[in-house]
Amino acid sequence: MIWLTGEAIRQGKRTISQGGSFAEFCRRVDIDPSRGIRGAGRRFMEQVHRLLSSRVGFNTGSVASDQVSGAIMQFADRYQLFFDSTAPAQGELFDSTIVLTQCFFEEITRHCIPLDMRAVAALRQSPLELDIYQWLAYRMFSLKSATRPSWQDLRCQFGSNHARMVDFRRDFLKALRRVKAVYPTAKVEQGERGLILFPSPTPVPRKID
Repeated sequence: MIWLTGEAIRQGKRTISQGGSFAEFCRRVDIDPSRGIRGAGRRFMEQVHRLLSSRVGFNTGSVASDQVSGAIMQFADRYQLFFDSTAPAQGELFDSTIVLTQCFFEEITRHCIPLDMRAVAALRQSPLELDIYQWLAYRMFSLKSATRPSWQDLRCQFGSNHARMVDFRRDFLKALRRVKAVYPTAKVEQGERGLILFPSPTPVPRKID
């Protein structure tokens, strides 16, 4: 999803075309290009297919509160993925095409926060680390003064799998150290009741018109 969003912004259009070889593409996103029955490359293509076939729902309120609203978003209108598993040694063209829905394209172009794909590759084994990295990038994009998210707020956003606050804080701080290693310009300190975020550069410098 991070790569797809970045390509939509870079190419500036709903139709995303990715030429070159499949192995070359896998190197860019740091994925083993092996394409056997259990190969990482094949699993990757299966996940891309599932993602582009899916829909996501956003809901606010509840039936219990007598007011509920929602929206359904689909990522792609159509897509065509080429994957030649019969010739793993060849650099065949990976000339796949993905046509994003107008709604999704408008959302990501209006609210895009650029990320460093090298950092994404370094953190990709940990969903929590990736979530913290993207969260920091988003906060630093618009932060004008210091803010202090509490541990309770952070736990509600990131720690749904942690029953105890002490466990959440331990795992969150461990993940945060990893994130700061790839995003060293993020100014984050630990306070008594949570974190202190200070205005910082975004992971990828903003364009100056």
